[in-house]
Amino acid sequence: MKTKRRSLIEQITSIWINFSSKASLMTSLEIGSIAKKLGLLDTIKQQRLSFFIFAFISVPSRPPDILIRGFHLEETKDKKKTLQIKAPEAQQYKKEQLLRALSPQTIFFQNEDKELRLDSNEIYTSLESHDIFFKGSTELKSPEGFNIQGENLRYTHKNKKILSDESLHFVSTPEYKQSFIEGWGTGLEADLNQKIFFIPKDVHFSFLSKDSSAALSKIKGDSVRIFREKGWAQVQGNVAFQNKDISLRSDFLSISFDPKGKKSTEEAKFQSTNQSHVVALFDNFKLSSKEIILTMKNRKNISFIEANGEVVLTSDKGLEATTQSLKIINPEEKSRKISFIGNVYLKQGSDEAKCREASIDPNADNWTLKGDASFQRGKDILSGEEIHYSKTNSILEVKKASGQLQRNHVFGPKK
Repeated sequence: MKTKRRSLIEQITSIWINFSSKASLMTSLEIGSIAKKLGLLDTIKQQRLSFFIFAFISVPSRPPDILIRGFHLEETKDKKKTLQIKAPEAQQYKKEQLLRALSPQTIFFQNEDKELRLDSNEIYTSLESHDIFFKGSTELKSPEGFNIQGENLRYTHKNKKILSDESLHFVSTPEYKQSFIEGWGTGLEADLNQKIFFIPKDVHFSFLSKDSSAALSKIKGDSVRIFREKGWAQVQGNVAFQNKDISLRSDFLSISFDPKGKKSTEEAKFQSTNQSHVVALFDNFKLSSKEIILTMKNRKNISFIEANGEVVLTSDKGLEATTQSLKIINPEEKSRKISFIGNVYLKQGSDEAKCREASIDPNADNWTLKGDASFQRGKDILSGEEIHYSKTNSILEVKKASGQLQRNHVFGPKK
């Protein structure tokens, strides 16, 4: 009868039971040697289980070699502080080269005297590698005005990164002037050198401009990358956006923000790749294309839309349009203007038009057609270099036309 293979966690736990008397933090060579003996080396490499090793830290049962009250540790580079740890109490174990600090406050110093603060229940520091494990509940405070709450972070001293595989919650503080932001995600990679935060899974958050007329916006995506000093963030993969009657699906969403408090406005840009279609809904219009850029001002008003590749625009008034490129200025206003470029085809009711370029004023029901333009109603077709058509005023003007149709052929008999 075959014995059931123990789970990976049970085997990792047994490592700590068998070897806890040797050390509370092991070097990667020691871990690799033990894992190789148990046949776990490949599994550990594939699943990046160094974090599990930290998670199973066991403090030696004997008293610490040194007990420090009012612990204070600083690290400097080029005579400038890079790291500071303060704690009411710390315990040092010389044989294990382990330092444990209780209720510590950790500060990572950035450029221009900016501070990234990290509070936790306790920390364990390897005195050999200088890596730090922040155990239990943690709160990371960025100088841009965001708090990130999570559990069990680890700091790798060699590449200056703060890492986590746990779920987290982030929220803006009152210091962030432009809007209120709150969200959730899974995992964290904070690159302190590049000043980039990366949340790799299950990102969803909402933001509300502090303008009293703004509405709540909600965003979901596979991951988000925040470039702290550059003042922009990128949500990637299956992006979904919702704000009142506006909804959008895309591959990317880039959001600019103001880390220094000097900009008068903020922008949010939605962008897709040419690998998939994106759909935007606003007012009585629906737009789909291969690529799209949608710009929001101050997190509340869409000021500009540019779509490229297999563009399709429809409205609940029966308008159907296809083209290669489309631009809409102030799409949320009734005075919006829509421009089409490249193989334009328009249809509304029995009216059809083709041209190289076109512009539409939906509020006035005006069409302007340019470049090999043609207008058709039923069997009647009118061609010219440029055509102006006003459905509301029943006017059709043609420039450089080869002929002219009678009024009742184009507009029907008067009533």
